[in-house]
Amino acid sequence: MFADKVIQTLAENDKNILLYFDADGTKKEELAAIEEASIKVIEVTQNYFELKYTLEME
Repeated sequence: MFADKVIQTLAENDKNILLYFDADGTKKEELAAIEEASIKVIEVTQNYFELKYTLEME
């Protein structure tokens, strides 16, 4: 399962942020499971300036 692999990989690397690039939305339903594992999910669309600001300032 996609969500389990993502959670495991981030935990092994001591990370808790996922930048989500998924143009066709095929994995969107699994985001809830990832967020429940205390991982912050940031969806990336055409919001590159907003993303840069969020990562640098928040």
